[in-house]
Amino acid sequence: MKLPPPATLRAFEAAARHESFLQAATELGMTAAAVSQHVKALEDWLGVALFERRPRGVRLTTDGREFGAACSEGLGHIARAVERLTARRGGSRVSLACKPSVVNHWLGPRLPRFRAAHPEIQVSVVYPLGALTPDEAGTDLLIRHGTRP
Repeated sequence: MKLPPPATLRAFEAAARHESFLQAATELGMTAAAVSQHVKALEDWLGVALFERRPRGVRLTTDGREFGAACSEGLGHIARAVERLTARRGGSRVSLACKPSVVNHWLGPRLPRFRAAHPEIQVSVVYPLGALTPDEAGTDLLIRHGTRP
């Protein structure tokens, strides 16, 4: 079975769901240019245009809409399987969004002590670009500074 690179599928699925490279980038913690590059690589791999690029954003083509639905369904199956497997293991997973400087100066030094006290909890850290809430970052928690949203 020959499949396109997983990173291209994930970027495309988010872009197709939002019909926006910028919103997909915010969700995935990358730049809109990176999402665009992943989508372009997928279009080249498939040999078909998935989006119409316009001066004020993008719009799914008919093929893009069909393939986007298939990607959402497939990635949804994978996500549910991961949830079932990790639930059986008895462990928990927490996703945290914060800036790299928070990891380097505050979180990083504290993680070993946390892991020793809670070995059953897996912590994953992402770097959100402009996210104001955990939902926007696609995480359980968000550490940020500044004015409260």
